[in-house]
Amino acid sequence: LSPMGYVKMVHVGPMDFEEFLWALGTEEQVTAGIRAMISKESMPESVRKSVDRAFRNYMMVGGMPAAVSAFASSGDYGDVWERQGEIIEFARADVMKYAPNSLKIRILACFDAIPRILAKENKSFMYSEVEHLPGYGSREYDPALDWLIAAGLALRCRNLTQLAEPFAENESAKSFKIYLYDSGLLMRMYGREAAAAVASGDVYVNRGAVMESVTAQALVASGFGIRYYAKENSTRELDFIISYQGKITALEVKSGRKKHSTSLLMTLKEGGVDTSCVKVLEEERTGNAIIQNDREGDNCILLYGGANQKITREMADEVLGRFSAGDFLLLQNEINELPYIMERAHAAGMHIVLNPSPMNAKILSLPLSCVDYFLLNEGEAAGILGVGAADCGYEELLQGLKKQFPEARVVMTVGGDGSFYADKVSVRHQEAYRVKAQDTAAAGDTYTGYFIASLLAQKTPEEAMERASRASAICVTRKGAAPSIPTPEEVESWVFG
Repeated sequence: LSPMGYVKMVHVGPMDFEEFLWALGTEEQVTAGIRAMISKESMPESVRKSVDRAFRNYMMVGGMPAAVSAFASSGDYGDVWERQGEIIEFARADVMKYAPNSLKIRILACFDAIPRILAKENKSFMYSEVEHLPGYGSREYDPALDWLIAAGLALRCRNLTQLAEPFAENESAKSFKIYLYDSGLLMRMYGREAAAAVASGDVYVNRGAVMESVTAQALVASGFGIRYYAKENSTRELDFIISYQGKITALEVKSGRKKHSTSLLMTLKEGGVDTSCVKVLEEERTGNAIIQNDREGDNCILLYGGANQKITREMADEVLGRFSAGDFLLLQNEINELPYIMERAHAAGMHIVLNPSPMNAKILSLPLSCVDYFLLNEGEAAGILGVGAADCGYEELLQGLKKQFPEARVVMTVGGDGSFYADKVSVRHQEAYRVKAQDTAAAGDTYTGYFIASLLAQKTPEEAMERASRASAICVTRKGAAPSIPTPEEVESWVFG
């Protein structure tokens, strides 16, 4: 209660990207349309280019009202540059006016060190980088950092000691990152060369410092606390960890000019996967997926193809040349040149396994007669047959596929009703193991992998289905995609119930 009555304190941060678009005159129905396109995984190239250009402008301008107003008025980055310079000088003046005398120099030193530290490969805040004074550490600089954060000039992102909630109990007090609250001010401190790089399309300039900062800014604007996860003595790192719809969710921002995901390759290698056929495209982003889970563990997945859609026929020939007749080739609908790859593999006598996911019109244009094994769910089966999934029973879908592809084996998963195997001779059914699902994101891939691996180990289809069902049952009780996939030892020792 104040002399003027009740006062409600409202925190106002920099504008987010959508507010930036509104400030430039973009109508709300247009931004709503962009959201709808993203959710439907369908955005015309012309729209994508416009949104990409607008986002690069946002990275450079930031969300400070004076800078945004200057850009909206003239569209001239020179005017924005001037406003940003004034804001930085005002901030420095506020430090000298309001900060305790004992902290003023250290606050400014920390403020100036943030862009320099973020431009390093390891973006964790290092006290030794502030003033390069021997012996200076947390005791000298933590009060200065606390002042910057309280003043709304910086954001702290703490490392988690383990990926578990509650996050507050697993935060490291010693390992953290510090971001400037506004990407535009960070860009101003990097200088015109960095701004020109972003304007020309290099959004990962300075080892991804600006992109990582604008991501932190967006998460905070959306009400998320920000943390990251990096194991001690490991180069693996997940840039941001948030709690989204009750689930631990990781976000990775590719750093530097290398846009591929090093953590993906390391995960594969740690899992014993031969990565010699993985080709890294330095100028292409790694394909990724955004996975949303509901309370029952079911998911909605948004895909970005990235490098997966940049496969050339020369690349395909190089990889296929390492295999021979009788080898298995597992394909999903996430890469380009599928018709060429399938025809070449079929001519070489390889066994082609197709998981038509994500199901879309492209699947129907493939040489499906080349497929030896279809691994799909009832929705994908219905899509291939051109019927409604709700209008057909499982038996009808299986018979339809057998009739259309008489030489192929069909494995159809049907959620809680288990899975079916059909060939020219018979149809076999495997009951599902009833477990409490937490996350179904990797269930299908886990089933597919264990089924094919079991066939390669000379298991019968019935044995392969049972083993794959056990593996996917374990998988859905865990959170995450790749981390949820059980090891063969876990599958063999698992006791249902």
